[in-house]
Amino acid sequence: MSSTRSLSIGTYNVHMWTDENCQDNLERVQDIIKIHAPDVLCLQESTKPEHDQFSRKMEFMYPHSIWQFCTAIFSKFPLEKTLERFKDHYVIGKVMVPHLDTPIYITCLHLNHRSEQFRLAQIDHIHKTCETYLKDQNPLIWTGDFNALSRDEYTESHWAELSETRRKNAWESPHVDVTNKIKSLGFHDLWMKAGEPKPVGTCRFGTRIDYVYASPGWMNLFQLVSVDHVDSTASDHRMVMAKFTF
Repeated sequence: MSSTRSLSIGTYNVHMWTDENCQDNLERVQDIIKIHAPDVLCLQESTKPEHDQFSRKMEFMYPHSIWQFCTAIFSKFPLEKTLERFKDHYVIGKVMVPHLDTPIYITCLHLNHRSEQFRLAQIDHIHKTCETYLKDQNPLIWTGDFNALSRDEYTESHWAELSETRRKNAWESPHVDVTNKIKSLGFHDLWMKAGEPKPVGTCRFGTRIDYVYASPGWMNLFQLVSVDHVDSTASDHRMVMAKFTF
């Protein structure tokens, strides 16, 4: 566990507990988590029964506080389920970190992989939910697999190549409405704030679709130390690790 003056958060799409070649990856994922030792871990595509096996073997004191719709939050600190919604595939957990007077709120989400308009609707619902139940100054993280692109890290040629690849595979064209929307709400893209350390891509297609976003209330409470895209072939995604001091 981190010291009482630091905090680490990891997010990882475990691809229904297989790598990109559809080989079992449970033990490899466990090894990665043990090495990087996040205090709070958010998983996407965490299906049963492997989810239960992972929960039993890992050293999270609060491993089952949230499990729903293949999105999960594990915590080494007291964790309380706050909200969940099937249609929009997200859960929000309230975490009590030692020596902090206020709880922190972690949103683990997995946005739709087919439609930018659907993703926008999901983001709108999550934002309205947070406005209803949380105060503006609450420290809040949105993290997970957004299935969304940010235009800033792609050159013109790379963007054109990405557009052509998607056209040939009958996928939707690349959009940036979701990431622009999140930024317009005041959230900080922590990988960009950390200086855009390489590697850039977080999925097997070389694009960045896994994010850690922090609210202004979070940035007032925590100092960002680093954000890493953990290089591994255990899943078809890389784990994203964000570290903070306070």
